[in-house]
Amino acid sequence: MKYKSILILSLVVFCGLFTLAQQPQTASTELQSFNFFYVDNSHGAHAEGMNDSLYDKMLSEIRKLVRQNDKGFALFKSNGSKPQIIKDKGEVFNFEFRTDFFNQSAAIPNFSDDKKYIRDYFYDNKIHVTKALNFHFFLSENSLHNLFETPNSIITNFVRELSLYLGDASIEVNVTLYFSKNISSTSETSLSEFLNYYNSTTSVPLKINYRIVQS
Repeated sequence: MKYKSILILSLVVFCGLFTLAQQPQTASTELQSFNFFYVDNSHGAHAEGMNDSLYDKMLSEIRKLVRQNDKGFALFKSNGSKPQIIKDKGEVFNFEFRTDFFNQSAAIPNFSDDKKYIRDYFYDNKIHVTKALNFHFFLSENSLHNLFETPNSIITNFVRELSLYLGDASIEVNVTLYFSKNISSTSETSLSEFLNYYNSTTSVPLKINYRIVQS
C-alpha cells in the first residue's frame, strides 16, 4: 500500500506522544497563537534552494506578524551543524540576514539534529498555545526529498508531536510549505496527495491544515 510506512510509524510514535502531552507543565508562557518559521536554503549542483521570490514572501509574512503582538514568534535557520533560532522579529530585516544566509550556499540540514534543537527550544521555554499553531516551512529540494523518504519527517509526525506538547487536540494547526517553482522533481499535486494521505492514516484526532505555496 502506498505510504504504508507512514501509518506503521505513526501508530508507534503517537503512543509516546499522548503520554508526553498529558504530562503537567509548570510555569508555562501562555499564548493564543504561535508562528514558527523553518528556513532551509541548502542547495548544490543538483538541488534548488530558495529564490528571491520566496525570500520576499518570507519577509512579507514576518512583517505581518510584527503588528500582531499577541502571537509568539520564532525563526529556525537550518544550516547543517550550525542551526540558529531567532526570537526577535526585528532581526530578520537586517542586511546581515540576507547576505549571511540567503546569498550563501548553506549546508544540507541534518533533520534529526534540527528536530532535537527545535524540540529542546520549545521544551525549555515551556510555551503553551491555546488557539492556533502556525508553521511556515521554506524548503529546498533536499528538504522535499526528505519528506517523501522519511515518514517521521520534520513536516509530518514532528509537527504533530510539537502541537500535542504545546497545546492539545483542540487547537488549530496550520502548516504552509513554500518552495521554488523551479523544483521540477516535486509537483504540487504529488505533495498534496502525500500530505492528504498522511492526515488520513492516523488515529490521532489532531489534524493538520496543509497549504502549499510555490513561487
